[in-house]
Amino acid sequence: LQGEHGEMLGLVQLSTAMMPIYSEILETWISFSAIGLVMLLMSILASVIVARQIAVPVKNLTTTSEQIAAGRLDERVSPAGPNEIRRLGLAFNRMTERVQEMIAQQREFVDNAAHELRSPLTSLSLRIEMLQTRAKNNAELTEHYLGQMENEVGYLQRMVDHLLALATV
Repeated sequence: LQGEHGEMLGLVQLSTAMMPIYSEILETWISFSAIGLVMLLMSILASVIVARQIAVPVKNLTTTSEQIAAGRLDERVSPAGPNEIRRLGLAFNRMTERVQEMIAQQREFVDNAAHELRSPLTSLSLRIEMLQTRAKNNAELTEHYLGQMENEVGYLQRMVDHLLALATV
């Protein structure tokens, strides 16, 4: 305290107990730690849920693709999960359908080619048999069958050339 002329008259000292302040600081730290722990647990839980939403559809896609790779082309992916995973599943199904269509077209082509080759080969086989059995001593009949056989061989050669040209496209 100071007097009228600036001289010191005395001192006043105030004090308070520090224990309540320390207790309040401790409670605040405990509250922040508890909130932080709850937020950490919620973040972990949310991460696990999001990871499962992505991992399970990817696992299903992988399993289905392995089955298709093993030759089971009738398998399809059930699109699920995030939008990108669903789009991937739908694209995978379209790709599998396209592969099935291409295999069916290839089988049809091979069937048609085999049929087209079988006819001239059967014709050649029959003419060879006729030459061996009936035209042994008949030059005119031999020439006739040889001419037909030459035509069939030419047809077969053109067909093989066309097949080879198709194979290079």
